[in-house]
Amino acid sequence: MNDVALSAGVSKTTVSYVLNGNPGVTAQTRARVLRACEELGYRINPSVQDLIRETISGSTRSLAFVLVEKDFADPAYSRLIDGMARGTEANNYHLLFAKLSGVEESIYDLPPVLRDRRVDGVLVSGEVTPLVISTLRELEMPCVIIGNYGDSITRGLAAVEIAVSSAVDVLIRQLREAGRSRIAFFHETLVHHSDREQLACYKNSLTTNGLPLSEDIIYIGNGALTGALDTLKPVFAGDELPFDAIYVGDFRVAVEISHLIMAREWCGKPSDVILATIRPYVYYRLPVKTMYIDMLAEDIAYQGVELLLTSISQGDKFRPRKVALTPDVTDLS
Repeated sequence: MNDVALSAGVSKTTVSYVLNGNPGVTAQTRARVLRACEELGYRINPSVQDLIRETISGSTRSLAFVLVEKDFADPAYSRLIDGMARGTEANNYHLLFAKLSGVEESIYDLPPVLRDRRVDGVLVSGEVTPLVISTLRELEMPCVIIGNYGDSITRGLAAVEIAVSSAVDVLIRQLREAGRSRIAFFHETLVHHSDREQLACYKNSLTTNGLPLSEDIIYIGNGALTGALDTLKPVFAGDELPFDAIYVGDFRVAVEISHLIMAREWCGKPSDVILATIRPYVYYRLPVKTMYIDMLAEDIAYQGVELLLTSISQGDKFRPRKVALTPDVTDLS
């Protein structure tokens, strides 16, 4: 670093600012420092740098995204990574990854990055259970839960979730304004808290909007990842549909239902149905009438990083709180 500073005609502090992406350096100075680094073949030794940081400040400048029983490539969780990366980069932190099976019972069952406390805090999502939270608590480091979970999971911790009730209420109201009065519900399972929460919000929203609630058009599938065909194919094959709109929270399942709607139309049967669903990307569109809730996965993850860094800066004395972000409800397409 001394050689780079001498070659570029700046101080070591300026070199450090440039290499760590800190503000306060002009574009010309930054270019001069980077040119000197290239000419001298300078590279930061991350192991030494992290050791110095931890020795001076007690901080690793790293956070971990801990995913339980899920794949990072799963569309339901992959978008979280973008928001976390944006949050960590903005605050000059590193983002590390760790996967849990969900059966870890002590810190010695955890991946080394967690077991050896190579991070300052963790962001957790996936199939989170009380056992997982209990094990992570043994690390005695700040933790933020990302997603909609019950009090048994989030109690005493910071959490960021989707305000499902607000989003569903707006969606049901828009369906009512579109002339729909018999709104059905489909979900593959009611095992998880978020599944039951969606059903409860659906029922409350119908009542709030003065619409009839019929248990006959509440359809529950055969379990996670089983889809909608087995349950709804006989319904769409009938002469008349018992509903004029259907809410389905999982976009993957909504795709299947859109196929059922099109198949019914191809058979010459009336099917003026509006789908209502949550989509992970704004450019996802279905080939039938659909009302979308745009999931704020990136914003939720970014807010989670902000909460976690606040907790870290306050020495893990951050008052636990739950932040709920309301997704955007788009127009009918």
